[in-house]
Formats: sequence, structure tokens, C-alpha cells
Amino acid sequence: MPLTKAQCTNCGGLLEVDSSKEAAVCPHCGTPYIVEKAINNYQTIHTYNINNAVIENVDQEYIRLKKQADYCLEKSSFDEAETNYKQILEKYRFVDPHNFFLSLKASTHNFSVEYYKQRAQKSADRAYESRSDILVDGTGKGSLEDKVRFLKEGINSIKQNPFLNEYSPEELQIVRTFITRLENELKEQEKQLEVQQAEIQKKRAAYEEKEKRTLRNLLIFALGIPEIIGLIITASSDMPMKLVGILIMIFAPSLFVLLYK
Repeated sequence: MPLTKAQCTNCGGLLEVDSSKEAAVCPHCGTPYIVEKAINNYQTIHTYNINNAVIENVDQEYIRLKKQADYCLEKSSFDEAETNYKQILEKYRFVDPHNFFLSLKASTHNFSVEYYKQRAQKSADRAYESRSDILVDGTGKGSLEDKVRFLKEGINSIKQNPFLNEYSPEELQIVRTFITRLENELKEQEKQLEVQQAEIQKKRAAYEEKEKRTLRNLLIFALGIPEIIGLIITASSDMPMKLVGILIMIFAPSLFVLLYK
């Protein structure tokens, strides 16, 4: 017997059922349902797609959100489209699995790598504004390290989308291609980060060496004074004072070595 389209009365998931049966279990949410009610539920929700007529009991809220979301997506108003698709997925999650794909399309600005790069940079900039210990390039921008981190998080969020199994094979291929492009961009950013970190390490080493030389010169200057004092004291005719001068001259270099270490 041919299967009939139906819709789960609990979660709204689309079903294909044997109308000769009385009951079944939804594969989406695991809830038992009455087959006749599930078939009627599908017909009520989806009648407008067939004749575009407004009839009694049609969920007008879904129709409104769906039309608005599709229109915004068509006009590239991605943020507004994303908001509408999120509302659809919260209230009518499995009415049309295609909405999962359209929601991702809106949130990624039609699978734009450039948009993801800009979003990662904005996230890095916000992190810079909230912390004072981020290395920056002198322009007040967030660090490349943060940009790479946020780009990784974006890729992982797409990969870990729990509804990827609701996508059609064609939609899944589009998403996988997008992920590959993002990962290629991530590799380029990581290469730049390696170069930047090498430069930072080089500058840091040069700065530390400069600091060390400065400290050494200051110590030499500071400890030269006791040496001069020791010479002056040893010139004294008083034997005890000569002894003090000699001790100062002997231990001043040792003190220098101790402090320098």
C-alpha cells in the first residue's frame, strides 16, 4: 500500500505513514501518535502550499514567518531572515526540513567566507576591548590569535549542527563545500599567526637583551662608586682604614656578580 504524508502531532516532524494502521511511533521525537490524526495534521498545515487559499485552522503564524523569512533571504536581508527562521525552528521544527538549511544559509550570509572572516575579526575586536593583555598590531584591532580562535569556533558550530541529518544530499554537499572553504581560510590565518608569533618572539628576545645590557651598565656604574671609595680609603695612613678599603675593593666585584645573576 502506498505511504501517505503525515505530520507528528507532538514535534511537527514530517512522516510517511501506512494509512491502514491505527498508530505508530514518531522517528523524530519517539512519541506514539494516531495515524489518522497525523495525516489530518499534515493536511491542515500544508493545504496553503497546494491552493494558496486561507482556510479554517491553518497555522497562520507559520505561514507569516515562512513567507517573511523566505522574502528576506531572497532580498539578502540575512539578519532578519535568520531571526525569522530561528522562530520557525523553535515552534515548527520539523514542518519542513528545508528550513534547517535555509536558516544556516541566512546565518552564514549565503555561505560567505568573507562574512565569516569579518565576524571573526569583530569578535576579536570585542575581546580586545574587554581585555588589556591582548597583543595588537598597533591599530586597535583584536589579535590575529583571537581571530583564528573565533574562526575555529564558527567552523565547529557548523560541523556539530545536530540537524545536519535533516538536510537533503544536495544541501549537505553545499554545507560541506562551505566548511572546506572555511578550513582553507583558517589554514591561511594560522600561517599568518605563526609568522606574527615568530616576529613577536624575536622582538621580545631583542627587548629582553636590551634590558639585560641596560641593567648590567647600571650595576657597573653603581658598583664603580664603592671601588673609588675603596681606593680613597686605602690611600689613608691609618692601617684599619686601609684594611676596610681593601675589603671594599675585593667584595664589590663579587657583589656585582651576585646581583647580576
